[in-house]
Amino acid sequence: MSDTDKKYRVVHTTTYNFENRVTYCQGELRLIPQGAHTQKVTFSQTVFRPLPLKQWQQLDSFGNVVSYFEITRPLMSLSISAINTVEVQSVKQQKRFKDSAPLDDLIKLYSGLSGGIFAEIAPYLGNSPLIVLRSEFSEYAQLSFSPGLPVLAAVKDLVHRLHHDFIYDNSATHVGTNAWQAMQMRRGVCQDFAQVAIACLRSVGIAARYVTGYVVPPTAVLTEHHRDIGSGLSHAWFSVFEPKVGWVDFDPTNNCAMNDRYITISWGRDYSDVPPLSASIAAANPHSMQISIDIESL
Repeated sequence: MSDTDKKYRVVHTTTYNFENRVTYCQGELRLIPQGAHTQKVTFSQTVFRPLPLKQWQQLDSFGNVVSYFEITRPLMSLSISAINTVEVQSVKQQKRFKDSAPLDDLIKLYSGLSGGIFAEIAPYLGNSPLIVLRSEFSEYAQLSFSPGLPVLAAVKDLVHRLHHDFIYDNSATHVGTNAWQAMQMRRGVCQDFAQVAIACLRSVGIAARYVTGYVVPPTAVLTEHHRDIGSGLSHAWFSVFEPKVGWVDFDPTNNCAMNDRYITISWGRDYSDVPPLSASIAAANPHSMQISIDIESL
């Protein structure tokens, strides 16, 4: 870990309270940070209350760590805490922007990729459950892709336009809202901003994937041992693949490129591939759910 890298401890807790007794529950979690590229996971633990009968982990088809669990004892509440410590590297984005190829050259670079690398980006080039490509996405994107302009600079311009043209509104959409619905409304939350941007980029031939994680509050990195309880944010953004520089992340909700305040948890084609927690409860009954995310700068 260098002097410019950041280290964070994240505790993400989800608590269910049931009105009636539940006799069986199973589910899956995607709450363990990615350990590749610009970050390293140094500690990871998932705490269940009550303890599950079975618990195991495996990678999904996108390389995310998925934790599975099964509980067979009667319960009136369920608490799951994902505790992770992660080191995040600083990235010099400006140089990466200048090194990227123009769009026409990027498409040629894609066609020359080896089979393994192309197989990695192929899922992020076409349609997915919540992102179906349309001419309207291409028309919107093309305004940012001037001839000869480096792709990453064009993506930065697209992000700026999306941030300006769309309204952040947490009551307008839900987790099942698709990119075209959000595009028509021109409003939504981080999930919608990211999925609209991905639809625009895929429509012009750029590999773009959906990314989930956290944005560390600014005050959490101002002092060496400062702690902000409950002020962390669960967030979504996107990344694009440029063969000469690799994957590069952008956040249209906040109109910026990724920096060392971003902690990546998982990625996929769209939100439907990477929900943080999905669980099935045998005895359907009313329940409440609370989520708290605590981030500490170490």
